[in-house]
Amino acid sequence: MTAPALESTVKSLLASSKGILAADESFPTIEKRFKALNISSTEENRGAYREMLFTTPGLSEFISGVILFDETVRQRMAHGVPIALPVALTQRGMIPGIKVDTKDARARGETEQRIYALNAWRETPFFTEKERAALAWAEAVTQVSASQVSDEVYEIARQCFDEKELVNITIAIIAINGWNRLAVSFRSVPGVYEPPKQQLHRD
Repeated sequence: MTAPALESTVKSLLASSKGILAADESFPTIEKRFKALNISSTEENRGAYREMLFTTPGLSEFISGVILFDETVRQRMAHGVPIALPVALTQRGMIPGIKVDTKDARARGETEQRIYALNAWRETPFFTEKERAALAWAEAVTQVSASQVSDEVYEIARQCFDEKELVNITIAIIAINGWNRLAVSFRSVPGVYEPPKQQLHRD
């Protein structure tokens, strides 16, 4: 990407009075939302919901970029020209992006069950006490500009991790958030990332 193109992308993402839409609901999260409306969480319905969301008239007046769930990258418009949903966003002046850390997790042997339950980690039994402390810390650090890091979250984290461990976790959180922003800013094509082949599966 050339410097002028990068500058243009950054300006688009940071446009005044616009924000980035997190539309990366996991399967458990979107199923919970659909269930409240008596809607079956099928791929067809999830695609229709995202299409409705992304084609909302005037959306680009308030949204500069959209973070997508992995499934969304492969979904297409059901109405009109059957283009991919990320392309539909681009045509409407919004920049699509995707989280890539789930692919790394799979490469290291993480289970699909835990990956898809991650957005609902408080309600699921799949995470240990230390993992819950780390997840709460990750959410607090990521949203620090909006809500700060509460004393409760900090105390629980310190009970589960020593200072060095907590510093390392925090650096990892900052790195992941930084890479997500770089991926969106540089208009990385959603879904093409693949983890290094030399990564080892966890024991």
